[in-house]
Amino acid sequence: MDLLHFKKIINPVVMAGINATFTGLNRGEIGTSARESRLFISRERVCRKTTDLAARHWAKTREWPIIDKEIARYLFFRFSSASVFLDEIQPLRPDFNAEEPKVLSWLLVNYWRKWGHGNWLRQTFGEGFILRRLLPPGR
Repeated sequence: MDLLHFKKIINPVVMAGINATFTGLNRGEIGTSARESRLFISRERVCRKTTDLAARHWAKTREWPIIDKEIARYLFFRFSSASVFLDEIQPLRPDFNAEEPKVLSWLLVNYWRKWGHGNWLRQTFGEGFILRRLLPPGR
């Protein structure tokens, strides 16, 4: 299976998530203040295992488990991150030899934990945010 195969799977989910996000913003359901963003980011760690389970379930069955809105939002960021990753490696023209569910699970769980989460924080808050969390005070 090639990269385009997985982009055809991931990208429609990302587009549906973008549409749902805009709908939530229009209804005032999604907070946009810095405080709400920090709370959302801090909750990701608390919800990580549940989000992992939901992502693995979807990767295996391609059916959405019953999840709450918070987990759905975290899944959206994982799908978005996987889509960006696939765009970035496209010039390499990779060919995936593993079974489809295994690749999807790797993109949504393993990639997220190793690189996607950090990239998401950098894109949301900038490089300085990451450095402030890593470096001791006074540096």
